Amino acid sequence: MINRNILTFIQICLLLSLAYTSHAQVIRVRPSELNPGLDSLFTAGRFAEIEIEVLRTLRREPPANNEELIAAYLYLGFVEVFSGREDDAQNDFIKALKLKPSLILDPFYVPPMIFAAFEKARQNYEESVSRASEELPSDELDNSLAQLPAYKSRSAWKTMSNMIAPGSGFMMEKRFIKGSMWTLLQASAVSGFVYSFQKTSDARHDYMSTSNETKFDDAYDYYNKWYNRTWIWGGAGIAVYIASQLDFFCNPLPVNITISTLDGSGGNIPAVGISFPMK
Repeated sequence: MINRNILTFIQICLLLSLAYTSHAQVIRVRPSELNPGLDSLFTAGRFAEIEIEVLRTLRREPPANNEELIAAYLYLGFVEVFSGREDDAQNDFIKALKLKPSLILDPFYVPPMIFAAFEKARQNYEESVSRASEELPSDELDNSLAQLPAYKSRSAWKTMSNMIAPGSGFMMEKRFIKGSMWTLLQASAVSGFVYSFQKTSDARHDYMSTSNETKFDDAYDYYNKWYNRTWIWGGAGIAVYIASQLDFFCNPLPVNITISTLDGSGGNIPAVGISFPMK
């Protein structure tokens, strides 16, 4: 019989793996990490000081870097949402998105009202970029027009490979760090299970063949110890396997799509460039 502690351990492993993979599906930004100073002012409700700090950032010489500008526009938008200036907030959120089109706020760390306003601005920004790519003539697309997040569809072979050997799918996508992590974790869990199973078999044989009553209890305790360890390693192996598969399915390989033009005999020809960043 599996004791209560072993069952609790297996349940915790499964819950942690599910929590990790569900949260890792999309990389979301916590505004407090961009600018802790502005976050402290916002938490304290000192909105007027936030607007002053943002103006200082925007007018700074030398100019602020992109991360500082993104934080400035975001917190200015936060203040405007709470102040009822919805249109101004939309404009400032879009300015932040122009600096980082893949920006997504973490809904666990921003008020629902702000998150909804930002998502509305993000949707409007993506629609405006899409319309711009359709409306501009080809001779005006000589530079990169937009860089939007997309995902590469996987082949069935990669999926089957990762199901057979956790981590191999990541390896095939050249995501070596994550692939190595899952491969090592799965190999460790399987090795621990096989070793514990063998020790359990040996201990059971010794226990069943013990004729000395003074050693009977010790033999049983030794067998029971390895029996429990076998279940622990088995539960850990199952948890690692489930977590690796969820991580693989929930985190497709991101790609960058860039719209540009190529010189052709009949003039400029619209072209789409696709690049796969290494992970």
